[in-house]
Amino acid sequence: NVAKGSGTDIRLTPADLGDVTDNCLQEGGTCSVDLAHGWKLQLEDPGEKSLASPLTIAGNVFFTTYIPSTEADGASPCLPAEGAGRLYAVDLKTAASVVNYDVSDDDPNYVGEPTTKNDRSTELVAPGIPAQVVLVPPNKILRPDLQVDDLSFTTRWRSFWYIQEDAL
Repeated sequence: NVAKGSGTDIRLTPADLGDVTDNCLQEGGTCSVDLAHGWKLQLEDPGEKSLASPLTIAGNVFFTTYIPSTEADGASPCLPAEGAGRLYAVDLKTAASVVNYDVSDDDPNYVGEPTTKNDRSTELVAPGIPAQVVLVPPNKILRPDLQVDDLSFTTRWRSFWYIQEDAL
């Protein structure tokens, strides 16, 4: 649960989570996904898995996945293969795209927020198992393939503290 609440422990199973894989909530499809207990996003490439820690900034989650090479990719089963990586950027509450990673499907006259399932992720340039994403203030992330992405939201806030000394 990411909202304020009682903090009571309820035993959830994967069946209790809303499946947002098809992205019908963001694309405006006619669907009803119950997000009351959270969401699940199926990784769709064969063998795709998340191996590094995610980074959450201002309600946005960045995580990498590893996609092992397969014989269909031309990899020999007798030789080591590096595989590939992918970077995802999704909203913590709904798994909607927060970065427009796929501009190939955008209307050239439209300037705005990402809207499609393909906007959620991008292939990393470097092969192999990707590391985690690193925050580079202000408003940037360092991707595991050493590219820097600009973010459209604030990644740091002013903070103040007070120390009471010798209260009389």
